[in-house]
Amino acid sequence: MRWLLAILLSVGCTPNTGEEGRGEPDEVAASPPADPLMSFPHPNVSESGVITLVAPSAAVGRAPHCTAPGIKGIYDLHYQSATRRHLPVVFSDQWCRLKAQCEVESNQRVDAVSPVGAVGICQFMAPTFDAIRAEYPTLDGRRNPKSNIEAAAIYNAQLLRYFYAPRPDECRWDYVWYAYNAGQGRINTLIMRKYGSPECPDAYSHELPTETRNYKVRIRDTLGRLQAGDEHGA
Repeated sequence: MRWLLAILLSVGCTPNTGEEGRGEPDEVAASPPADPLMSFPHPNVSESGVITLVAPSAAVGRAPHCTAPGIKGIYDLHYQSATRRHLPVVFSDQWCRLKAQCEVESNQRVDAVSPVGAVGICQFMAPTFDAIRAEYPTLDGRRNPKSNIEAAAIYNAQLLRYFYAPRPDECRWDYVWYAYNAGQGRINTLIMRKYGSPECPDAYSHELPTETRNYKVRIRDTLGRLQAGDEHGA
C-alpha cells in the first residue's frame, strides 16, 4: 500500500495543459516534509497503513440530498458503494463530495477524454490508474464507470490520510481537491514546504495554478447545488 501512496502522491489525476506546464510530472522529494500536523494517526488507518472499511450505514445515507437539476444521478449507487468500501468515516456527505468532484471532472461522462489523455468520469491518467489497479486488481479499465469512480474514492482516501491531522475537516478536503488536480508533489512544494504545512491551504492558494484554484471552487459550488437541490433531482 505504501508504494502505491508514493506513486499517487507524485502526480495529479488531471494534468493541466495550460501555461503553468502541469503536463509534466512533478518533482518530488524522496520523502514528504516533517509535518507536526500529520503526527496523529488516522482513526481508520492501522499501523500498516490499511484504511479500515466502513459499514454501509456509517458512510452513506445521512446526506439529505445529493441531486440537482441538470446533474446526472445514474451513477449514485457507484459513488455510494465506492465510499462504503474505501473512504473512512469522516463525513456523512462524502459520497456526494465524490459525485460533485466527478461532475466537475467530466460532467460524469464515461467517454470523456482530456487533451492530455485523462479518461473517464473521474478523469484518470493511465499511470495513476494502473498504479491503483495493481493494488486493487478487481478494477476494470478506466472507461468502466464503476472502476473509474472506485479508483477516485481510493485516491481520495489516500489523500485524506496524508492530510489527516488536527486540521479542520473542510481544510483537509481543500487539500485533497488541490492535490487531485495539481499533484501532491506540487502541493508539497508550493504550500507545505514553503509555508510550514499550514492547517488550511486557501491563504496560500495564489501559489497554485489558476485551473487548480478554480477546480476546488467549482467542486464546492457543485456540492452546494447538489445538497440544496430538488430531492427528486433531474
